[in-house]
Amino acid sequence: MFNWFYKNKGHPKIIAIIFIIILSNTGYGNAVAEDGISKERQDTFIEVIQPWIKGWFVNHSIEVSLSDDAKIERRLVSSSLIKFENINEQERYSVNIIYHVVISDGPSDIVIHGLKEQQIIFLLKDDDLIDYFPFDEYWKEKPLQKTDDLQI
Repeated sequence: MFNWFYKNKGHPKIIAIIFIIILSNTGYGNAVAEDGISKERQDTFIEVIQPWIKGWFVNHSIEVSLSDDAKIERRLVSSSLIKFENINEQERYSVNIIYHVVISDGPSDIVIHGLKEQQIIFLLKDDDLIDYFPFDEYWKEKPLQKTDDLQI
């Protein structure tokens, strides 16, 4: 092996490329996202929290208020992990969700729709969901009414 190295000392680019490939494969096991969240925590988000969020939207996709004769439809657009903290052995995952909302008022025949955004903190211990704390939802952009021009 050393003979090959001495014979090829005129090829520093090839040696540098091989060295970079070896180092990149070695460091992959401890991958950390650009925002500082480890791959292990991102995997927990994907395996535990995202299915819970998707399930909530399936169960609450349409809500009807009989007293107000109003109907609210929600459809999840995206969910992303924005922060992870471990405080007193309690894992806190800060998650941002974006969803499409359609609000229909029966008597007035008004339909409002648009994107809403919300942040939620999920508490986990040993990959088990303990609790969650949703913050107030807000319109991500100006909601449109049925009479407004749709800009899709």
